[in-house]
Amino acid sequence: MSNRQLTLPIRYQISMLWKMGFKKKEIAEEVKFHPSTIGREIKRNSREDIYDPERAQKFANMRRKMPRTRRIIDDSLECFIEVSLQLGDTPEQMSAYLLSVEGIKLSAQSIYNWIKEPLKGREKWQKLLPRAKASRKAMNKKKTYINNKKGDSRVFIGDRLKVINNRRRIGDLEIDLIVGKNHKSFVLTICDRKTLYTMAAILPDQTADTVESKLLELLLPYKDKIHSITSDNGSEFSNWKSVSTKLGCKYYFCNPYHSWERGTIENTNGIIRRNYPKKTDFNLVDEKEFQFRIDLMNFRLRKRIGFKTPDELFHKRESIWKTMRKIAL
Repeated sequence: MSNRQLTLPIRYQISMLWKMGFKKKEIAEEVKFHPSTIGREIKRNSREDIYDPERAQKFANMRRKMPRTRRIIDDSLECFIEVSLQLGDTPEQMSAYLLSVEGIKLSAQSIYNWIKEPLKGREKWQKLLPRAKASRKAMNKKKTYINNKKGDSRVFIGDRLKVINNRRRIGDLEIDLIVGKNHKSFVLTICDRKTLYTMAAILPDQTADTVESKLLELLLPYKDKIHSITSDNGSEFSNWKSVSTKLGCKYYFCNPYHSWERGTIENTNGIIRRNYPKKTDFNLVDEKEFQFRIDLMNFRLRKRIGFKTPDELFHKRESIWKTMRKIAL
């Protein structure tokens, strides 16, 4: 059905059914086309709500004869794409910026095609594209969890407030720990559910005291904004009561082995892993460079928040992202 095209007899059938008062979805079922195809056809070829099948066929024939144009990516756009890739942007983010800020229509697929062209020098840009996740290997070291003692006062994600689940406010955070090479280096990651604003820090170990200390260091400056924290049940978060008290916020746990219940932080960790893949020894990573890459994440346009940047939404200020890309164009 996907390869079929509307013909003149089918258009006459659409016209007859439309005049009889059939709905677009009902017409689609009758002529065996997708409802959106019928909707576009009627909207495009109607005058004062009267669908004209002959006019529709005439313009369809004209469109088939028209040459398909392809936007040429000139030196200026090439420079923009190369700079954006180095800053960690995806082709979809580049396309959204060009349209919303510069008024240039260039689809994400066109950018992908340009990057993947088998030309000399393009290989280095292809490596900067988001890649598929590597297959997971079994880990020798088992993760330790908070003891489920009698009288446990943990509150689980099923009892979390609707305002948190619906991402209606700034300050509902998800946190996690990225483990480096041989379980000897660690990164604490924090992400705001509404704005996707990210904070992260390299840790010397994964003890509960170290994690608590770094959490408070990162979050106390934003104490007035923070409403809740959600984490997994790892023993590194066993000082959760102290964190909750000192920040004055609610603390929730996802169900054991249900990492998908914290999809925001899992996705954030995946973005960080593009620069620091599995088996990275974070003890050897320069902390200033690491923080620079986290800052870049917060200055990137994100599709889920309407192609705005986490930084401008979390801090409620003008986007630095646009200024950074302006230089390339």
